[in-house]
Amino acid sequence: MEQITITKGATTITMPRTRSLSVNGTTVEKTAAMASGKNIKEMTGHRTTITASWKAVPQATMNSLTALLRQGGFFTVAYPDTDGADKSADFAISYPSPGVWKYEGGNPVWANVTLNMSAQEVT
Repeated sequence: MEQITITKGATTITMPRTRSLSVNGTTVEKTAAMASGKNIKEMTGHRTTITASWKAVPQATMNSLTALLRQGGFFTVAYPDTDGADKSADFAISYPSPGVWKYEGGNPVWANVTLNMSAQEVT
């Protein structure tokens, strides 16, 4: 898989090829203090986080992405995982943080776009 896809309902957006992709995660755990004063941790699982950035995103793709994100909720994201497999899961997605608007080959694009995604489920 060379491109991330973002889907909600019948709408699917295929993003351009990423400049960088970071698939990480956070540990979800509960900490409790015992009567003895000892702290204990119970690990619930792992929440996948993705940070993807693009050198340039065409205006039409940015318009579609922004309209989709305004619907709120969770979005199904297909992405290449660190184990080499293609994965798909539901994610909360931040609004894109684009850089400077510019023209590339006479076409309008947003430069240096970044998306942050956090999985809905803990695995």
